[in-house]
Amino acid sequence: MMRQVGSILGIFVALFATGYYVAGYTNLVRFSFFTIGESVQQITVLFWVTLVVERTVEVFISGWHKRAPARRAKGKTRRRAFFLSVVLGAIVAIMGVRALGLFVDPGEFADLREGQRYLFHALDMILTVGLIAGGSDGLHQLTSLFTTFLKRAKKNVKGRSTGSQLSDGSQQSPQGR
Repeated sequence: MMRQVGSILGIFVALFATGYYVAGYTNLVRFSFFTIGESVQQITVLFWVTLVVERTVEVFISGWHKRAPARRAKGKTRRRAFFLSVVLGAIVAIMGVRALGLFVDPGEFADLREGQRYLFHALDMILTVGLIAGGSDGLHQLTSLFTTFLKRAKKNVKGRSTGSQLSDGSQQSPQGR
């Protein structure tokens, strides 16, 4: 219990220190805006890499699993699979495949201070490793959530541009505003 509290406290201290460090900068990271199709296309690369890593881990783990006794195999196999997924995810992130970097405007990013860019890359790598190690199911759920959000936002914007409801429930045309 104390170990978990210490870990959570350490995370909050690290986040606070990072926020304090970045707060001194006036430029914020600007994300590019994409259509739903472009966004899914960007995420597809990460999804494909996650599937390849997941399948590679399955192949290696199946060889280890056959040699281990049945009782201890499940726990050991799970730990080995997670460790191997994290290692492969880290290698992929170091090679340049990143989750957040896909959505950042490169021109705006170049204008950020060096410290900000390093922090962004570090966080991007950590998140990418987590997504890859979490497997394709987690990434699929994240993608579904993202596309649902974009579809709802698009629907809300269209609803506002075609007319909005007045407080009594009647419609107001865009020209009547």
